[in-house]
Amino acid sequence: MKNICIIGSGYVGLVSGACFAELGNKVVLIDNDEKKIAMLKKGKIPIYEPGLDKLLEKNKKLISFSSNIKEGIQNSDIIFICVGTPPHEDGSADLSNVERVATEVARNLNGYKLVVDKSTVPVETGEWVKTTIERNSSKKAGVAFDVASNPEFLREGTAIHDFLNPDRIVIGVSSFKAQKFLTDIYNNNQIGKEIESYRDQCLVLSYPQRQIIDIKTGEKKRAVIPEGLSGCGVWHIPNIFVENIDNAIANLAGIVIRQDEFTKRYIIATRIHIVSEILRLSFDLNLKPSMISRRNGIKANIL
Repeated sequence: MKNICIIGSGYVGLVSGACFAELGNKVVLIDNDEKKIAMLKKGKIPIYEPGLDKLLEKNKKLISFSSNIKEGIQNSDIIFICVGTPPHEDGSADLSNVERVATEVARNLNGYKLVVDKSTVPVETGEWVKTTIERNSSKKAGVAFDVASNPEFLREGTAIHDFLNPDRIVIGVSSFKAQKFLTDIYNNNQIGKEIESYRDQCLVLSYPQRQIIDIKTGEKKRAVIPEGLSGCGVWHIPNIFVENIDNAIANLAGIVIRQDEFTKRYIIATRIHIVSEILRLSFDLNLKPSMISRRNGIKANIL
């Protein structure tokens, strides 16, 4: 059992909190809207999601609600950031809520904490959260805390089923300790054989008919996929042999591709020009690496 603090009691926060409690963890949901917290304490749910009320009632001994962010952080092992990131007029994400949470975490580091981003955020937000916490706490990441990414794939109306019966779980971690914390709360005893593991790069763990995929920081899982291609569908491309293309198993991971539809063998494409070659062979897409970078707003040297 882990002590989990979820900051933000909106749709993602409430569903995630209820489901983490269902998995046997102790959860506190934090929100600065005291009226919402008062409603939740009375058993009134401010959103509609089939089965959520019953799940909260079933696990009421494991889940609590509070507006005291200091206590929530200090009494928890893992802090999930589930706050809103509304768009600015130019379409960019407003990360002010994320920054406020990171600053509060920095002020209340009373032991090792794993800070996990579930909010919808741009690429590299994890690094920005890490430096924000370091700057405001004078403590070092990897020692006093770690920052991870764990994006959600919940559909309204089936969110509880999606959470408890995932076809994939994406985690982005930078240490073995962070990896263990995250896999533990998703019922680590169900995780099967580890197929490939590249710390800070790419991790594929097999479930029975599921996978956990970690591509550096999980927020980057679509970073090298051009428009029109699904970041998840890419691994189903069969019969792609790129192991010998310029040392494909190299320093930094890009995407994971299933080599054979019926086996558990995987290829790790590590550089943008490798990705470009895969797309050319598979889809007859002659995209230069620089084009892939520009389409996704990234520099080639981060992949």
